[in-house]
Amino acid sequence: MSLAVAYSLGTLAWVYAGVDGTEPLQALCLAGALLFVLNHRSERLESSFAAGGIALTCAVITKPANAVLVPAFVVYVIAVLRSRRIDRGEAARILTCVIAPLVAGCVFLVWLNWIRFGSVLETGYEQDAFRNPFFRGVYGLAFSVNKGVIFYSPPVLLAPVGIWLMMRTHRREATLIVLAGVSYVSLFGKYDVWGAGWAFGPRYLVPLIPLLMLPVARAMAAARICRYQGIALFAAGVVVNGLGVLVDGDAYHSAIMNIDLARETGFVQISSAQYPGQLINVPVPPEDLLPRFSEIAGKFWLARVACDRCWCDERTAQCGCRGGAMESNPTFSSPPWAARYPDARPRPPYGSRLINPWIANRIHELLRRRSR
Repeated sequence: MSLAVAYSLGTLAWVYAGVDGTEPLQALCLAGALLFVLNHRSERLESSFAAGGIALTCAVITKPANAVLVPAFVVYVIAVLRSRRIDRGEAARILTCVIAPLVAGCVFLVWLNWIRFGSVLETGYEQDAFRNPFFRGVYGLAFSVNKGVIFYSPPVLLAPVGIWLMMRTHRREATLIVLAGVSYVSLFGKYDVWGAGWAFGPRYLVPLIPLLMLPVARAMAAARICRYQGIALFAAGVVVNGLGVLVDGDAYHSAIMNIDLARETGFVQISSAQYPGQLINVPVPPEDLLPRFSEIAGKFWLARVACDRCWCDERTAQCGCRGGAMESNPTFSSPPWAARYPDARPRPPYGSRLINPWIANRIHELLRRRSR
């Protein structure tokens, strides 16, 4: 139960529970796949492997990129079957129960691609989308202040400790998590738009976090100091993701969308929505690379702006503060990057409200009216 609370409120899961992307569904499918295959260790039910294959298939259908995790799960099943010393025929039958749903899922995706695009190999993404420098992408997704998973889901910092401990008593399970993590981070580290656009933190890694929470639990169960560290990391995660939930994501990105720092961030080629098949150069968003534009710092800044009785109305597309126009508000005019980039001035996020959850926005409205 403690682990469930830590995952729900101390990681990116909290923020992405309120968005319209597929990340929560992917996370559910992968968590289910992990739960079912690990359940075989205690229950010894062959149906557990079959259920794990079905859950993994659902993850792949939800987003084909999850296919990179299939080898890790298959290797784990094979290792478990070998440890049981069963005959090859029985092992082949059990392995077929795992692979059959995946094959059916692939056939469905091939049919879907043919219906949508007229080609079984076309997925809707550009053909040469994985040209990003590998180490830059991996560093960005894992360790950078701007998008690093360790800053947006602090409890995962205990995962290496947990994996080291699991290697002693649960080596196969630890290997599964390591292979899955390396595969996932490597894939999206090579993706041209690894920052995932208007997203809070490393959106592409959200489905991986349930798997990483298992070694976190192992580490916290091992020693008192790890429990204290886990509590501290959980508290940090609540603060970071609480800001992510409280401050509207569109508001922050709208405030900085007119800022052009392409000389420092460079350009990336993406497919054109207007001319399919053609690539166009677009600037890399500053929130992907420049620490002063980190979404954590940016949302803390907008939270301060909201506390200064400033507001934006998504219905009327108006913004203002109790002292006048938002542009003249001293807090809004002093973003985190003001000292380093004085010419990079934000604009009021017209069309987006500052405070996102309905009840928090209502409370903010009432407080603002009482202060008049």
